[in-house]
Amino acid sequence: MSVTAATLELKLSGNVTRYVVFTGSLTVAYDINQSLNVSWATINLVELFPANDSVLSVVTSFDLPKAGMMSGEFRLSCGTIDHAGRYRLQLEFDTDVGRGSSRTAPVEAVWPPLVVSVPSTHVVLDSNVRVSVTMARGEDTTPRCRSLHAEPGQFIIEFVYFGRVETKNGQRVVEPRKVNNISLLFSEFSSAYFDRIWTGSNFTGNT
Repeated sequence: MSVTAATLELKLSGNVTRYVVFTGSLTVAYDINQSLNVSWATINLVELFPANDSVLSVVTSFDLPKAGMMSGEFRLSCGTIDHAGRYRLQLEFDTDVGRGSSRTAPVEAVWPPLVVSVPSTHVVLDSNVRVSVTMARGEDTTPRCRSLHAEPGQFIIEFVYFGRVETKNGQRVVEPRKVNNISLLFSEFSSAYFDRIWTGSNFTGNT
């Protein structure tokens, strides 16, 4: 059966080409050819591999109700997509003449803008290092929800020690090495909570 037997669309507000995670719900619109005798239909939200359009995982599924199965719209709740990546909607349905399908083009999801700052200087072994993570406020980038998943998405802050500045054979040499990673759950942020400070002992003596 031809995929043109149905259409599927993921609507982004403001005609943007990418979705900022946690900034609002999304609208899903679908339409199956009315001449088909459809017995079952479902829409899957899938995450794609970064480098190609292969399916990495199924984020969530929506079985379409008998009433309104052929066409309609519904909202994809804020927090369903809870980390940056590439996503796509896939519609599959059964008819008396075979199975049909349709899918959207990939949609890029990105993190809201963050500013990570550390002190310009630090005395080794004197105290902890204060790390500030600040979320930029903006009409289209302010988080409005938290993750809807039991294991929410996360991002990593990587700390790199660049070593002492040395000169070898007349050339300035810096040999960086990774000190530590901090894994952060983005669901820790909310619309009323934009700043977090970490003063962990894991950074003592290494910066």
